[in-house]
Amino acid sequence: MPSCAHRSSFSTSPHSTSAETARDLTIATYNIYVGNRDLKQSVAVIRKMNADVVALQEVTASSAAILDKEFSGEYPHRYFSTGLGLMSRLPMRNQRFERSQRGINGFVFAEIVHRGRRIQVANLHLDPLHLWTLPDLATLPFQLRRQRQIQREELTQALQSIIPGKPALLVGDFNRVGNDVIDQLKSLGYVDSFAVIQSLPDAIATLHFCILGIHCGHRIDFIFHDPSFQTHESIVFDGEPSDHDALASRLHLQ
Repeated sequence: MPSCAHRSSFSTSPHSTSAETARDLTIATYNIYVGNRDLKQSVAVIRKMNADVVALQEVTASSAAILDKEFSGEYPHRYFSTGLGLMSRLPMRNQRFERSQRGINGFVFAEIVHRGRRIQVANLHLDPLHLWTLPDLATLPFQLRRQRQIQREELTQALQSIIPGKPALLVGDFNRVGNDVIDQLKSLGYVDSFAVIQSLPDAIATLHFCILGIHCGHRIDFIFHDPSFQTHESIVFDGEPSDHDALASRLHLQ
């Protein structure tokens, strides 16, 4: 039976054999926070997850340079562009960045070679609610309606780069506003990896913030896979100093 732990580690090491020959694939997503001034803890989080493929969001030019150097040995295949990153132990091909036509962020696409098969990976950072100024806050009710439409259009744009019939993973910071994007992916046959093994997935937040001194949270970081995969484990890791926790899933390519 699948198992789940929260802020822990995988019950067995997914790397008892080399990444190229291991039967399972581990993939992680982690928004390291654009204002992160000290990446030491974030580096430790990435190492604790011990994933084969790591998708990163809110990567600045300076943090990309640090991560590129820090993980040059552990992740020989690395790609950073315009706020996003992918690091892989497995061979990575055809990596590219695509700017969102509607939002302020974008997407990174790549193919990961696992046991002789090419797996499509899309690292998404969907458009957030804009809450940085008082005028932004004043438009919140309007934004809640608008963002649903923007995010649906962003996902449609990203899916245009996914080749049907080839194993695919869509992961990242979805900046979830409602369930529109989640339902859109589910209607296309994609599986919410964490929800497969967690009976109340939305009870576990991956974004943390305070309102009037009260701690709040929301699940906005996701790993979706198509039916080519089966989730064996999915874990949320404490992501401090980021305001996001990290998420990793161990998947079996069927």
